[in-house]
Amino acid sequence: MARPRCPQHPASRVWFDGTYGAAGRKRQRLHCVDGSHVFTEPLPRQKTDHRDCVECERSLAQHEGPSAPREQLYTVREVTRALMRVGEGWTYRGVGRLLRTDANRMKKTATGIEYASRDSSVVEDWIEIFAPVIFGRYAPKEWPPLVMLDDLPFLVRVPRTSHKRVAFRVFAALGFWPNGRRRLLRLEAFADKTPANWAQFLTAIAGRPCGIIGDNESGMLKGIEQVWLHTAAHPAATRGSRHRCRTRSRTPLWARPNGRRSTRSPGSRTSRSW
Repeated sequence: MARPRCPQHPASRVWFDGTYGAAGRKRQRLHCVDGSHVFTEPLPRQKTDHRDCVECERSLAQHEGPSAPREQLYTVREVTRALMRVGEGWTYRGVGRLLRTDANRMKKTATGIEYASRDSSVVEDWIEIFAPVIFGRYAPKEWPPLVMLDDLPFLVRVPRTSHKRVAFRVFAALGFWPNGRRRLLRLEAFADKTPANWAQFLTAIAGRPCGIIGDNESGMLKGIEQVWLHTAAHPAATRGSRHRCRTRSRTPLWARPNGRRSTRSPGSRTSRSW
C-alpha cells in the first residue's frame, strides 16, 4: 500500500508523525515535509498490531489498519456490520452489545466481572446519520400506479396514571405495480396525522399514483386532496380486511386514471372521488 499523499502538496514527501486517538484505537497522523504541516487521510486508518490480514490474506504495515470515519471511535467495517445487523432484524440493544463485545470495549462490575454494555445510543446515532445516505440510492423516485397508505400510532403510558397517549405516528406507503410486484416505499414518523404532515409525506416522492387504497381518516384524505387533487382515489377499509385489499390491488385502477367513479366500498364511511 502506497503512503498517502498530501492533498495540498501532492509532490511533497510525507512522513509518519505519530498517532492520535483513544488507547487501542490510535489513528495514524502524517506530516507534509514541503508544507510543514500535519494531516490525516479522509478516512483515517487505525493503527494495527497485526502483521497479517485474515480476510485479504496479505501482510499489513502498522499504518494500513482499517479505515474509520473522522471523529468516530469505531471503524467503517464495524459501523457497516452494525447497520447490517439492524437490517436483519436485530434490536438496537442487541447490536450495541455485540458491537462492544467484538471491539473488546468491556465494562467491569464491582467484583471485577467484565460485561458488554447494551446501551443502544451509538447504534441509534448511526441509523440517523448513515441510513438516509444508504437508502437514498435505493429509494423510489416516482410513485407507482397503485399505493396503499396507512399510519400506526405508538402509545406511551402517562406517568402516575393508567392512561396512555400517542407519542408519535408512523406513516407508511406500500406500492403496487401491474405485474404484481409490490414494495414498501416509505416509512416516516410524525407527531400527529394532520393534513400538513400527510402532504409532506406524499410530496417526498415525485409524481402521483393512479389509484389509492386507504381508510377514511380525514387528515389523510385532506392531505391527498392538497397534493394529488383530481387523482383517482379509492378509500377502502384496510384494517382487518387483508383479503379485500389484496383483491382490490389486482383491480386495474390505473387503466382509468382520469375517470370519476364512486369510491364507496364495504366498511367505508364516506364516498369520495377525485
